[in-house]
Amino acid sequence: MADTPHITNPTFTSTHVFSTNDVTGTFDGLTQGTLLPGDLPIVNFSMAPMITKEGVSLYPVDSEFGFYVTDFVGAEDKIRDYDYAEGWVGDLTGAAGEQLGIVVSDAPTDTFKTPAVLGTWLAGLGDNTVKASTEHYAVMQNVLSDQKYPGDPDAVYPLDDDLILLSQNPDWNGQHVADLLTDPVTYGVVDKNNDGALDIQDLLNPNESTIAYDIAYSSDYSVTMKDDGKLLYRWGNEIKRPNDIRLEATLDLPDEWSSDDPATDLRPLYRITAAELVTEHTITNNPNDQIRPEDFENEAAIGTLPTYTVVTDYTLDGNGPREVWVTTDDYYAGDGTLYPAGTILKDELLAQQAAASPLAAIGGVDEALLDGFTNAWFTTMDREPFEASLDSNGDYISGPRWRLQTDKYGQDLPSVVMPIDPSDPLPTTSSEVKYEVGADDVTVINLLDWETDVSPLSISAGWQNNTGGVSVNGLNMSDEFDVAFYIKGDTKPATLYNTTLLLEYEEIQIFDVARGKVGTAESDYLVGQGKNYFVGGDGSDLFVVSYGAEEGDDFLSSTIADFETGEDALGLFDLGITEGNFYTRVTQVVDAAGLHIMVDGDQIALLQNMTEALEYEDFLLINRFPLPSTDVGTAGDDLLVGTAGDDVLDGMEGNDTALGQGGEDVLMGGADDDELLAEPVETAFDAAAEQVFRMYQTAFDRLPNRGGHSAWTEALLAGTVVMEGVARAFIGSPEFTALNGVLTNTQFVELMYANALDRAPTATELSTWVSQLDGNTVSRAQVMIGVSESPEFVENTSAVSLEFSRAGYQQEYTDEAYRLLLATTGAEPDADDLAAVARDLAQGDSFAEAAADLLASADGTALYGSLDNTQFVETLFQTVLNRAPAASSLSVWAAALDSGTWTREALVVAVSESAEAKTKLADDLVDHMKALGQDDLLDGGEGNDLLFGGILSDTFHFDAADAGADEVVGIEAWDMLQFTGFGYADAAEARGHMSQVGADVVFADLGVTITHLNTSLAEITEDMIFV
Repeated sequence: MADTPHITNPTFTSTHVFSTNDVTGTFDGLTQGTLLPGDLPIVNFSMAPMITKEGVSLYPVDSEFGFYVTDFVGAEDKIRDYDYAEGWVGDLTGAAGEQLGIVVSDAPTDTFKTPAVLGTWLAGLGDNTVKASTEHYAVMQNVLSDQKYPGDPDAVYPLDDDLILLSQNPDWNGQHVADLLTDPVTYGVVDKNNDGALDIQDLLNPNESTIAYDIAYSSDYSVTMKDDGKLLYRWGNEIKRPNDIRLEATLDLPDEWSSDDPATDLRPLYRITAAELVTEHTITNNPNDQIRPEDFENEAAIGTLPTYTVVTDYTLDGNGPREVWVTTDDYYAGDGTLYPAGTILKDELLAQQAAASPLAAIGGVDEALLDGFTNAWFTTMDREPFEASLDSNGDYISGPRWRLQTDKYGQDLPSVVMPIDPSDPLPTTSSEVKYEVGADDVTVINLLDWETDVSPLSISAGWQNNTGGVSVNGLNMSDEFDVAFYIKGDTKPATLYNTTLLLEYEEIQIFDVARGKVGTAESDYLVGQGKNYFVGGDGSDLFVVSYGAEEGDDFLSSTIADFETGEDALGLFDLGITEGNFYTRVTQVVDAAGLHIMVDGDQIALLQNMTEALEYEDFLLINRFPLPSTDVGTAGDDLLVGTAGDDVLDGMEGNDTALGQGGEDVLMGGADDDELLAEPVETAFDAAAEQVFRMYQTAFDRLPNRGGHSAWTEALLAGTVVMEGVARAFIGSPEFTALNGVLTNTQFVELMYANALDRAPTATELSTWVSQLDGNTVSRAQVMIGVSESPEFVENTSAVSLEFSRAGYQQEYTDEAYRLLLATTGAEPDADDLAAVARDLAQGDSFAEAAADLLASADGTALYGSLDNTQFVETLFQTVLNRAPAASSLSVWAAALDSGTWTREALVVAVSESAEAKTKLADDLVDHMKALGQDDLLDGGEGNDLLFGGILSDTFHFDAADAGADEVVGIEAWDMLQFTGFGYADAAEARGHMSQVGADVVFADLGVTITHLNTSLAEITEDMIFV
């Protein structure tokens, strides 16, 4: 029963055919198709495949999307552990090798046990489980009790609604929710979600993982809060966590959506009047296989709802007259209960009774119950979540759920297979099943479905939100259409063939400053550049004010004469306003003139005749550039992994690790001992690099030289040598012989321990190794590896090893990358180009290869492309050295280029790496790096922390209130050291507390110790210090 698109004559279409390149592996958006050299695969094609019955080879997947589960403890986010146990995928190809799609098979869902009532599933004997959680109190109430509403005094078994809180806040933990809300001042309860009420949602954080906190419980059930702020009622003893496989697709959008108007420098806007996504696939066995356009999750798309008749004067139960909705025919519930015609689906009296209950007073009743919806509304099989609900004109009332078509209802009918006729009694036989798992199908979703009248995808800017960033769920956001697919069904393979975007749209007029417009009786999208006067008229209108302004600009306030709350929306575009900062950046004041809307204290709009402030939902916030993502840790030990964009990572308490992964990040450790690494970790290279680092220490008692370290590390990665081969080479090297001469076995073992562990071996260690060497059961190379890879040395490896990670090499090549870019393009580089070239060098490109690529670039061609060799030499010298070449040098170099004995890229390297260039450009490099601005901010907080900023200009913040001993790796001349609370008069006073201790610089004052590893005091100057 494939869906049929309702758009028959689209303005624009684009299609994506799925493949294994689409498999996403990490929350920072790494996909199989975007792996860089040295990255371990997400899909491991070198492992033995699993073959489907159709003959498709499926290969194992490793990703971060899943959880490690522990009975009676909870679930922790996965990391890339390279066990390749998250599922299987394979390319589906045609007879001629053409790509047809992807076949996906998930790993089995993980489960963990919980104490009674804290779980979301109920486990019984024989490994059977049933769902024991719902967003609807009425559904839970029907399962557990005979009561009609919360607090029903006539119930034989009323539910215990006196909820007790499990919280990380020690003042709240173990307290009754009602007591906390009754005395908010004493307990420090505030309106966290800014909804104007103090309720249970202000006490909880979104929680899908732990049973230790952020959960309220009674003797009958428990409550958690979902990401969308809705409550989840639970009464089980088990929780299931799927290992979903995520796919990413990018589909073209119309070119005109991204082409700025040359006359105004404004990007045009288009109103999307119809939009559908058409996906060809096989029917899956999981009702939660999500489709997430632009990473939106949409609960407003609900498909076809139960049929009903409204009775305005219902009196049949003796409690009328009142308005109720009743069923029109006999239908069955998912548990086999018959709902005869006349069954109440919505009841005005139930809404009143629920609203008057003590549970409602603490915000513990869901909106559906407050609206009067009964259990029968949610559990009748007279519904079709995967079919569109249309009006008499064939237009959408509500599209199907944003899910791939499955055979089951989902939601409050979780495992119930959809029958052809919901009025037939259960069980549903195979001939009565509406959808057959594995059959080819087409899912069509309406992309304009939304919970408010104005959808973010109803305007072109909404399709380009956060361009260049990565969403919190790992979807790369571009200026094209980005959509993620989550496949969660257990083990049974599902096939996704392709997905096609269908669009109808029209251009929106952008009004100049001080222009006015009166809208129509229909829905209008009115956009102005400032000081506009808009009248929307009837219909749901969108008003976009100060379009083209940027964050920090002075706004020309616009006036809206007839804004209607709940129907209209106020658009603020490209101002950097998000849900996270909305309440701090947007302020609203009501006076006689109406409602004044301010952004950062500057009025941007006046809404006449308004007497109340708008809700967050009344705004449409769009930012067509990447915004910082925020990840906050817990009181325990956390691993926080950022994205390739800008991130704020706050470890809070516990011994945390924060990995910035690129971008301009803010990394905060919080209390305890933390590790903050601002630049990307390249797992395979960095692990091998650390092994080689320890081997140098063990063999030679020194830091590696970069050339040797890099060569050995790359050889290990390439498999051309193993660790024992490295050890043999080190032992047989002239350096080892010169340092140590001829050693007895005893002397050799003692040397290894002294070099690596700075101690003598114990008697047992010494006798064990020596007896094995004497008996030829181990080699000296194996002893060297045994010491260098011992748990003791691995645990205590110097943090200086970070200088030899891939990010450390990239940082080291900053100078060379700067000079190469200057030499080849004639301009000082921006941060992105500098980081990219330094990364290429760190990954093994030679200077000549990098120079050749840069000369072939658009900038290099513009500077040198039309020049003969003599002109090339003259321009190169002038660009790099700010002088003309000597006449003899000019003739020699030009002749060498003419004859082919030298290439242009070789000459670029010779000049840019000359002693003269390094001297002349040294100050320019420092000034330019500082001028690029702050890259990362690292604040370890209290405790003993490790801080590594990596490439570009980073700020290391230290507070006198945060006692501890910190280590800083890789300080550079353009980094900043910020001291707060120490009372220093100037930078000189702060530097006066630093001293050279061996190879390190140590700062010590007021209980704060900072060790700059492998650094000389001369490298830290006063202009690097801010007090």
